[in-house]
Amino acid sequence: MVGNDGVHVALTVLEEDGKWVGTASDGIAIGVVRLGNWQVQPVDAPKEARGGDDAYLVRINYELDLEPGFPPVEWLEVGFDFTAAAPVTVVDAVPFPTTGPRPATSYALGRYLNLLPSAGGSPADVHLPATTGVIDVFGIGGQKVRWRHRAEGDEAVRPGAHVVWAVLLVPVGTESLQVEFSARYDLRTGESFLPGQLPQPFSLDLRDPSAVRPALEPSAAVDGGEKKAGAPRVFISYAHDTRPHKLAARQLGALLARCGVDLHMDYLAPAARNDWFSWAIHQIKKADYIVILASPMCRAIGDGEITDGRHRGMQCESAIIRDVFYSDRAYWFPRLLPTVLPGESMENLPVYLQPYTADRYVVDEFSPEGIGDLLRAMGLTVPVGLPAASDATG
Repeated sequence: MVGNDGVHVALTVLEEDGKWVGTASDGIAIGVVRLGNWQVQPVDAPKEARGGDDAYLVRINYELDLEPGFPPVEWLEVGFDFTAAAPVTVVDAVPFPTTGPRPATSYALGRYLNLLPSAGGSPADVHLPATTGVIDVFGIGGQKVRWRHRAEGDEAVRPGAHVVWAVLLVPVGTESLQVEFSARYDLRTGESFLPGQLPQPFSLDLRDPSAVRPALEPSAAVDGGEKKAGAPRVFISYAHDTRPHKLAARQLGALLARCGVDLHMDYLAPAARNDWFSWAIHQIKKADYIVILASPMCRAIGDGEITDGRHRGMQCESAIIRDVFYSDRAYWFPRLLPTVLPGESMENLPVYLQPYTADRYVVDEFSPEGIGDLLRAMGLTVPVGLPAASDATG
């Protein structure tokens, strides 16, 4: 609100169901794009799903505020860059990319902290109104997420209110998140027009999820439940080189799950005490396909260059994979799928996977099309119109 002295005062409005509304964003504008209040809800996710960070579900409101007679907008892009004392990660965000109009859709937050369409009478945590035109999404898996609205044919981007949602991982104990809002658009004036305003910063107040009740709890029911008939069982083997690499591995896993695979990864293991050696043996022997992600540590371990106590889990998995491969090469060769994620290199695949003389699977973007070759190697077809993130790097 604005006081008598003209000073803008940001309020935080608490609600009874654990959500709160931050007003610091309300009224911030870049040209004809104006922000509204944001809604924040803490997520009571298992530690293995959030990696020790705090998790939040955020509703972002903005509008295309056009005066009567204003030229139509051919495309509009809004972006939000989240920063704190340590890296912030946009785990998932909706609306997902669209190729045309989409009806109103509800989503539930799954145990992977990804947003999946809610069917029938299933519970829903997120509601999106119907959308028009084409929507592109960039930056999921990083700290900055962007949505681009594009008109079709002679149509224009719809003026008025728009709603988007994001799932954030924030360093534990963060009390205030810094957000940088950016916007670009082009008007149908016969000449290219881009707004010249600079990005606008503001702060988003947070609350300790453990101190807020009730906090949102992810649902296991929407993540597939029992294995679908005919769904290939897929195990992702990857080294924990860096936090961004681990998050990218999870992003790939969530996308594969959306595309119909029966996904198995270390962070999805039960929270109870695990015998990780037995767990790895079970996962590898039960898998229909094993996706092995390129990284410097994956290559070093696979090539026998690491003999100390570093990355013992990956050393264990790599040894078992090499052993079963040696025992029956004809069976395992088409089932071991060396995969290169965005920003990685095929040079970081171990020699036993033959990165130069056999097929490898390069993921250019986190979309069904981006993993199309990988899906086809598993005997699956690329889904058409499936909601998915289009870019993990922004």
